[in-house]
Amino acid sequence: MQRGRRKERGNYLAYGAQQLLVEVRTETGNWLGGRKPLSVTKMVRSHLVDRRNEHIDEGGATLGHRRRNEMELFHQLARRNIKIRKQSGFGAQWRQQWEEVFAGHLTEEEKQHIHLRNRNGVNGYLWHVFSYGMRGCFTGEEAEMAFDQEEKTCCYLFFQHGDDAFTVEDASGLKAADLATENDKIDLYVVDSEFNWTFVMTHESGWLGPYFSRR
Repeated sequence: MQRGRRKERGNYLAYGAQQLLVEVRTETGNWLGGRKPLSVTKMVRSHLVDRRNEHIDEGGATLGHRRRNEMELFHQLARRNIKIRKQSGFGAQWRQQWEEVFAGHLTEEEKQHIHLRNRNGVNGYLWHVFSYGMRGCFTGEEAEMAFDQEEKTCCYLFFQHGDDAFTVEDASGLKAADLATENDKIDLYVVDSEFNWTFVMTHESGWLGPYFSRR
């Protein structure tokens, strides 16, 4: 993606031809840059989409790279003797169920405001319900600790983009560290089979995420 030179234009920032305005807060509730916006919001890298290459997601990963990253995670868990199997075609279904459980309290207007779904050339992310402070959660190391300490049996793993998903039949020994890959440009959602809790790793983890929340 060509971001171009960063320029101040009025009360927002623009990168070259990309001029998408989005509202983003950190886990601390402070506006990025430490400045309260006036009547507009600040644009950040994770929400830019190059319309000439729509197969490139906001984390900078192409479709091929994304699939390789997903399979890298699959084989990584298998090498750690974690029993895992691929669930082709379950991604969309589980994303929909996740939205109903963890973002079902939001109105359609609120979902549009926080870019929960793809809209007008901007990729949406379900985890925006956490980054925008619309649902309580643990973040960062606290999220990882909560996930590690959660009693786990069967878990589902799915991604923001793509239809493939994974099932871990016995996740009792699954830890946050097991889910970290060399290439972190994936948005991974982990839930128990009843969707009572979720652990989310984002392509912005370390800045936005990871997150852990209970139903």
